[in-house]
Amino acid sequence: MSSTRHRPVRLLIVRGLPGSGKSTYASRRRLEDGYVHVESDMFFMVDGEYRFDGARLSEAHAWCLEEVTWRLMSRQSVVVSNTFTTMEELRPYLDLAAQIGLTPTIVHCVGEFETVHGVPVEVIERMRARWERCPGERVYRPRVRVISHSGARMWAATRFNRRRLRGMSNGELVRVSCEAQTHGAAWVRLVHEELRYRRLVQVATLRGFRH
Repeated sequence: MSSTRHRPVRLLIVRGLPGSGKSTYASRRRLEDGYVHVESDMFFMVDGEYRFDGARLSEAHAWCLEEVTWRLMSRQSVVVSNTFTTMEELRPYLDLAAQIGLTPTIVHCVGEFETVHGVPVEVIERMRARWERCPGERVYRPRVRVISHSGARMWAATRFNRRRLRGMSNGELVRVSCEAQTHGAAWVRLVHEELRYRRLVQVATLRGFRH
């Protein structure tokens, strides 16, 4: 008998600077391993659009912690992805895990992509300067899968292609070449749809790709 009650509850904490691939990694764990994905940025999503308000940042972090708490108490495994630059920022989640009797897995993403929300370079550098390593954390460096022009033409608009896309891990950001954009429009549309489906708006950073 399969029941949520008897499934092990897990907490996966994903941290990293803006543009490091943490949301991508968390989405991959959601799709592949059934985690519930929670992050503070979700607080600012309104009708599918990201509307950041710095004055409400503390409110967003409080919401995130509350959502993670509720999910875990409901026997759901959670992956939470935020910058978590210091141990102080991690502490509420580590304390929560200890209270529930969980040993969290902590993953530090170290990819270097353009940030999806346009975080200024100087802000990222300030985060980097105060970064604190968490003992026992695992380092994850996203891989990149390159799609060639010929592959774009061959796979475009086929069921196999869509299955192939669904089989790609989120940690492998798909780069579409300018040639593929020109000669494989159907393929590019499928890639774009899939990335949007997974909330991987990093598609905006792909070379030669325009919304």
